[in-house]
Amino acid sequence: MAAAILQTQPEAFSGAILLRALSPFTADPEQPLNGLPVLLLDGAHDDRRAPGDGHVLAETLRRAGAAVEHEVLPTGHVISDLDEQIASRWMQRIMVSKTRPE
Repeated sequence: MAAAILQTQPEAFSGAILLRALSPFTADPEQPLNGLPVLLLDGAHDDRRAPGDGHVLAETLRRAGAAVEHEVLPTGHVISDLDEQIASRWMQRIMVSKTRPE
């Protein structure tokens, strides 16, 4: 659901972490994502998602202009400590980059 809201109401987000997300739509978003930072974490052994669905979603968001980082972790559908570590590092990086003067 978060991926669907991200694509239809991107102005509601300053960034997004999508865990085991799937592609909610068959068409690309109509709204530009204008560099919105997105972290997408998939499980390589996720039996609740079609193989490659995370890659499809990552590419869809990139075409819409999001700054996507996509990682496939050696896990299933369950959220792991590795997800938390990667998400935490990503958030720290994003926060630092938003506070730096341009």
